[in-house]
Amino acid sequence: MITTAEVALAASAIAVIGTLLGAWGQSRRDERRWKRDRELEAIRWTREDRQRWAVRRFAVYSDFLNATRSWIEAFDDYQDLVTADWRLYAMPECTEVANAADQALSGLELLSSPATRQAAEATRTAILKITAAATQIHHVTGDLDDRRRPPTENELNNLSQLIADATRHRDAYIQLVQVELGTNA
Repeated sequence: MITTAEVALAASAIAVIGTLLGAWGQSRRDERRWKRDRELEAIRWTREDRQRWAVRRFAVYSDFLNATRSWIEAFDDYQDLVTADWRLYAMPECTEVANAADQALSGLELLSSPATRQAAEATRTAILKITAAATQIHHVTGDLDDRRRPPTENELNNLSQLIADATRHRDAYIQLVQVELGTNA
């Protein structure tokens, strides 16, 4: 026969075992919840980091795009003006635009893919060729002695071709940037 003391002892043992099992179960639930919260927090941090870098990349890509657009447009306007009346127009001063493009290109070295960097460098090189051709035209049209002459058709055609090449390189850069930013529609 079971005595009252044995029943009390069994009930106490069951209570202790129940408490231990309850604590163990709660501990496992808390651990799973903590792990899930940590995973969600890591995902949130990753998403926020991607967002911050996307904003930074967009700014650098845009800076280069704006600088090169201004540069190309300045020489395109110069070409139109010097073709109309070569005596009146001086070559555009693009030092600030060139510096802005160079700074943006430096940012691209850190933030863009190799293909995008190559497209940006090709755009800058093409624009430097425009600058050289425009400088040559400026020197022959701007001399103050008897060597002053209008630009030749070949010089103007060369400038026009270089502007078209720079625009083509810039368009290739834009396409690569759109792919990298996920904005290509």
